Amino acid sequence: MTTAPALVPGGLSQRTFALVVGVQDYPDLGPDFARKGIADDAVGFAEVLLRFGVPAANIRLLLSAEEIPPMPHGLEVAGPATSAAVRAEILRLPQHDGDLLWVFWAGHGWYADLQSRLLLADATAAHQINISFEELVTLCGSEFLPGFGRQVFTVDACRLPNARLPRAESLPEKDEGKSECWQAIMYAAPPRRAAGYSYGDRGGLFSRSLLDALRRADTAVWPPSLADLSTTVLAGMKDRGSSDSEPTTCYFSPETGVNEPGRRLVAGPAADATKAYELAGYVIPSGWSPGRLVPGCSERTAVRLDLRWILDRTPAHGVVAEPSNADLATDLNDAELVLREHSRMTVTQRRWLTVEPARSGDPWRLSDADSAFLDAGGPDEDRAFVLRVDVEVAAEGPDAATASLCRAWMAYLRDRFPASSVVVAVRAPTPVDAMLTAQRLAEVLTRDGTGWLTVTRFRPGERPTTATPLPSGSTPATPVLPAVVHRLRQEAVRRGLKPVLPPLPGHAGPDLDSVSPSLLADLVISELEDGDGRVAETDLMCAVRDFLPGWYPQFLTASGARRTGAGWVAGLTVACAFDADVGRWLDSIGDRRVAPTDLPAPLTESVVEALVLAALRDPAARPKLPGWRSAFAGRAIADLVRVMASRPATPGDGDGTSSAPTPAELSREAALLTGRIGVAAAIVRAARPADRLTDAYMAALRACPMSADLIELLTGPPDVPSAVAMAVGLRPVDPRTEQVLIDRIAELRRVLHYLPAHPDGECA
Repeated sequence: MTTAPALVPGGLSQRTFALVVGVQDYPDLGPDFARKGIADDAVGFAEVLLRFGVPAANIRLLLSAEEIPPMPHGLEVAGPATSAAVRAEILRLPQHDGDLLWVFWAGHGWYADLQSRLLLADATAAHQINISFEELVTLCGSEFLPGFGRQVFTVDACRLPNARLPRAESLPEKDEGKSECWQAIMYAAPPRRAAGYSYGDRGGLFSRSLLDALRRADTAVWPPSLADLSTTVLAGMKDRGSSDSEPTTCYFSPETGVNEPGRRLVAGPAADATKAYELAGYVIPSGWSPGRLVPGCSERTAVRLDLRWILDRTPAHGVVAEPSNADLATDLNDAELVLREHSRMTVTQRRWLTVEPARSGDPWRLSDADSAFLDAGGPDEDRAFVLRVDVEVAAEGPDAATASLCRAWMAYLRDRFPASSVVVAVRAPTPVDAMLTAQRLAEVLTRDGTGWLTVTRFRPGERPTTATPLPSGSTPATPVLPAVVHRLRQEAVRRGLKPVLPPLPGHAGPDLDSVSPSLLADLVISELEDGDGRVAETDLMCAVRDFLPGWYPQFLTASGARRTGAGWVAGLTVACAFDADVGRWLDSIGDRRVAPTDLPAPLTESVVEALVLAALRDPAARPKLPGWRSAFAGRAIADLVRVMASRPATPGDGDGTSSAPTPAELSREAALLTGRIGVAAAIVRAARPADRLTDAYMAALRACPMSADLIELLTGPPDVPSAVAMAVGLRPVDPRTEQVLIDRIAELRRVLHYLPAHPDGECA
């Protein structure tokens, strides 16, 4: 492979060819999909090319709009941006001879199966026709397109997850990659994010910033410096008020030469797909109730859904509470692709599809469009389904119609697709509403005696996904504690719960929405310590965490800043349920040291465990926690502390060596905790094949997210029997397998998939 020529200023515009696509209107999808001004953006880009000397004959313009904008002299519309027209233009590319290919695309887009999808103008509600942007880039970089050793792609389209999207339209067969091909990509938004659009300016923020930059560039130099262009575009988007949709960085290719892959043209968000929410969560026990400091949903009941529902190839069932902007089916599909790519075994891929019972209605009377959607996919795919339920505030019980529809859909899908996986995703802006609805819906759906795992992808106390405006911050003249307690009692009642906090006189005090959360937290913590004890500090902190999570971070910070007193202890006690909350509380105490003797006896095991693990996990926290390494914290913690004390606590660099302990050095209980101090992945890398069948090794795997390394260890070389691979269904159990090994496989399944990351938290 020879070194690709660098794309530098000074190339000939006469040797440039452009494919410009603008999809402003989608006739069969209705006015909600129309984005006025997109056609103007596409024509504007073509006009800029003309100013730089690109011949009009070299610009292929595909537009779909009710009204076509005025055309610059000599420029014509080649056709609509439909699937047939786009495919025809792609097939026509090899007929052109040139040095630089520039593809400009503006329109709607989605993100599915780890790919960016571009929606075509003839998309319908029943079939949203699309092409894969990544496949287009790969095709252009192959021998399919002999010329054009330099290529630029600029795309103004969203990349929001959409698990209901059909497969991408097939593109021509790809040939081997070209020996000399340089590609640069600038996308208007990172994966899983929306592209900015201005209804006032009627156009895409990325496109307008790109056009402004090109119009200011020196027309005597073509092509312009892409590094300078990218910097200018990014600055222009910020000037236009775009904060959530910064364009991804551009990347050079090929794999050799001065243009290494991953070399960035401009600082910005990484172009790799990043999940908004991990496939991890916390089990919601049947006895969980918000507003109380009771064992239940906590770090001790952590569970990984990618292990349980992806590596485990048996049918998946469960109810998941998640944020209103999450997309469980898309995340599961991404994990399925990782498994298929890295497993040495033949794995039939599941295709997770999102079904919205409230939208689709009675499954036995499906529309043709919904029926076709369920049948979409290849013959080598198993169907799996996410029933999505959206709520705002948890009612006293799940809506009867919603519960009935979910039960009907489960019966219908199991009848139509036997042994299929069916999970329910309950989405809400606030953790307590998603969790309560999921818990109550699970009780209704499992009355036949089949216990379903109920999990939250929220951490209780996490900020709601719906932002609330910050108040002005004025200081009230009257006590705020009675008003806060009254507000918390109201929040409990509106969800059908009995308030934990007793009423206090004077609750008709200040308007809480006029007080900033940080000031409010300081005043409440102060009034608690000066009060008469009618309100338990821990109960109030728990109620704020669960019912008003937007205030919770400020309450934790205010608690830690007190440096002493009941509010200080209460904040730490509640924070110790989740490691992220412990970290926030420790940050708030400044340089203060917290010794075991500073807390009232008896110390609960969860508090000791959380602080010891914080000292092991975070070097910055260790000076603040003297004595906690040796404090009594149960056998598992003592075992982990003993082993970690003999070696550096930081994992290796991922090169196969690590300073972390191996499973052979740990008990199973200690290995279950390794993920909470950041050495679980290192344990997997450092493990030996002989460790695979130990309880500690299985427990260490239990704390790891699914990855290529984990799949490699589980499946193993084809000639080495792996009880682990048999346990998760990646390798069939040989009928000649001895009974002792079969029993061992059953035990491994229980440890790996059905035991939360702490011995206290058994779940069926």
